Amino acid sequence: MLRRLLPVLLLAVCTPPATVFADTPVTDTAASAPVLPYMGKGELSDLETRFRLAEAFMERREWFRAATLFQEVGLQSTGAAAQFAWIRAGDAHLEARQWERAVDQFLTAVTLEGPHKGLAGLRLGQSYFLGKQYDLAAAVLEDIVMSPAAPRDLRLEAGSYHTLSLVEQGGFLAAAGNYRQLATLAPDPVVQRRFGELAERAEAARDLPYRSPVAATVMSALLPGLGQAYTGSWGEAGLAFTANAIMGLLIWDSVLKAQDLDRLGVRGWPYTSTVVYGMLGSSFYFGNIYGARVHRLNIEDFPADGVSVQRSADAMV
Repeated sequence: MLRRLLPVLLLAVCTPPATVFADTPVTDTAASAPVLPYMGKGELSDLETRFRLAEAFMERREWFRAATLFQEVGLQSTGAAAQFAWIRAGDAHLEARQWERAVDQFLTAVTLEGPHKGLAGLRLGQSYFLGKQYDLAAAVLEDIVMSPAAPRDLRLEAGSYHTLSLVEQGGFLAAAGNYRQLATLAPDPVVQRRFGELAERAEAARDLPYRSPVAATVMSALLPGLGQAYTGSWGEAGLAFTANAIMGLLIWDSVLKAQDLDRLGVRGWPYTSTVVYGMLGSSFYFGNIYGARVHRLNIEDFPADGVSVQRSADAMV
């Protein structure tokens, strides 16, 4: 065993840090320039090494280990390097769905001086939004949208989340105005038209009557599709009712056939198809409950990322 491990240990000891981390890119979503010091003589600094190792942990979806390393780099760095390290620490917590911890990291990044303050503010607003603190999200993101010095893509993305925060609070008229402003920022005519359609939808949504989320959920549990019909989604109501009715008939038919086979003394367990249909039917049933509309409009119809809308403009034609 020792003879087998010896070559591996020698290779690990003799391999220089530049070779280990040479293939791990360090990029900023807002600027592609390196943000941490590089020695320039074939060797990486200790901070750069830990930063690249944290990025490798991000690729492996080890969010806690990545966040810990990013925080260490942020504490020991200054300027842009520290700011971006704290942003990446917050990104790791976002990936782990730890909204409050992400907020703490992005707040630290916002307080630091550096070129990534706009990106830190965007991430902070997104963290508030995902944590359902819509009033705080709207306040933070509005500053980015109203800043003429911010890059256009950054303002588009911040504006999209800012508008969604208004929608969640019932501010449909303000959301419509935001979408029209985003249409003026988007350079692509297709995206401009898309934002115009969203503005019209937001204006129409303010006149819809309020529907209780609890009532919609209970109705869908009692009768599939009833909750969707209660909130005005008639197409989904018909689909949910039809799908669950078909699955119910298949389950009932399989039970009758299994009982006949059981009476005839057929070898084997005759209820296999019943179990399969039952599992499928359960997924349809609980999906119907989960899919009951709990908002006055379909929040999924509004893009959460203005930049992604722009990149997929050709697909919208």
